[in-house]
Amino acid sequence: MASKNLIQSVAVTAELCGGTQLSDLAAKAFLEDLSGYPEAGVLTALARCRKELTGRLTVAAVIQRIPGGRPGPEEAWAIASKGGTSESITKVWTQEIFAAFVEVQEIYDTEGPIPARMAFKEIYARHVAEAQATGRPVEWQITLGHDTAGRAPAIERAIVAGYISAQDVPSHLLHLVALPTLAPKDALRLAANHGIALPEPRPAQADPEGVDLHLRKIREILGVAE
Repeated sequence: MASKNLIQSVAVTAELCGGTQLSDLAAKAFLEDLSGYPEAGVLTALARCRKELTGRLTVAAVIQRIPGGRPGPEEAWAIASKGGTSESITKVWTQEIFAAFVEVQEIYDTEGPIPARMAFKEIYARHVAEAQATGRPVEWQITLGHDTAGRAPAIERAIVAGYISAQDVPSHLLHLVALPTLAPKDALRLAANHGIALPEPRPAQADPEGVDLHLRKIREILGVAE
């Protein structure tokens, strides 16, 4: 059941975006369409809608702005087309991006990226519309490429971009993710999710030689004798 805060946020956003006054039935349907998504993410998306939309509020507009939600067509193409059709590239993508790219691979290989991009955007939009119509939540998946060296960076970039969270990394792929490269909160969540003991932080140690060198440089700049 939607919280009071979410209900009010939907109503306010609908009114600010196009001046729509939602009826109780319309508000109920609107909230049901968003029920498969985390409330915090929906609230963030609604805030973006208030800042970005110039027309009427729609469920699709909200879903597109949910952190970790379905990307727009251009962003989806950028994800799918990275590395072309090479199977050496590790990709983190949604079911809809994957399905659409599979359908245009032959076009990509025979006619090039521009015709493939045009076809991809149309096919991807259809897949997204079908998913939204059935209320299927977004699901990101990791497809490992043959290039083992590129696996960890691809997964880490997806975490930083917000496509997946640290908790979404499967246990059998955990060894690919270097905790020090992640933001502290992501590293902690990833470690907690998989029972990893992180090292205790070391207290800062004074560096007398470094301090003395820094002071000497300051004195030189100021022309002060030691």
